[in-house]
Amino acid sequence: MAASTGYSRTSTSSKSLEVKWKMRVPRSPFCRGCDGNKSGIPWKCLPCVKTMELAYMEELQRQEELNNSLQQEMLAIRVGEVSLRDRMHDKQKEVSQLSIELNESESRSRIQSEHEQELVKYVKLGKEKHDSMVRIQSEILRENARLHEAAQSANEELTRISHINRDLEYSNQKMREENDRLHGQIALLMDTISSLRF
Repeated sequence: MAASTGYSRTSTSSKSLEVKWKMRVPRSPFCRGCDGNKSGIPWKCLPCVKTMELAYMEELQRQEELNNSLQQEMLAIRVGEVSLRDRMHDKQKEVSQLSIELNESESRSRIQSEHEQELVKYVKLGKEKHDSMVRIQSEILRENARLHEAAQSANEELTRISHINRDLEYSNQKMREENDRLHGQIALLMDTISSLRF
């Protein structure tokens, strides 16, 4: 009988894990690992107690390592989400600025078109000035094309980032499901350990 309740744990880290996971080594008086003292009443013997305790501590350590790994993965995902939101914010600012520049350029283009109509009325200004205005218009059109292309590229980048964010949300959901599954396994393990006490 003394062997069934007389052992204790000496590892501080093991005790801290016990407190964290709220689990205890079962102390059932009956030995299920061997025949005990072979006296007809199989009391739990010291070797079986040590074997159970070792297996229990290994399971605690495995659970702690798994929990730490999951916490690190969750932290990395949160950091990635923050970085992604920052990038999306920057891209939105860039698109807004490009939109402003595009509107300004289109406004300049309209003004230039009005100037051309005025120049038609005043052909006395000559071919040289007319050619100069055509050249300016070509430059504006090229600038418009560049701004349109930049705006399209920025919109495509926003779309890609949105897809990434959706994938991250899906990954978070999977991680939460995995956590729920692990908590279920922990609860099952606790029930199993509790049952060994009887």
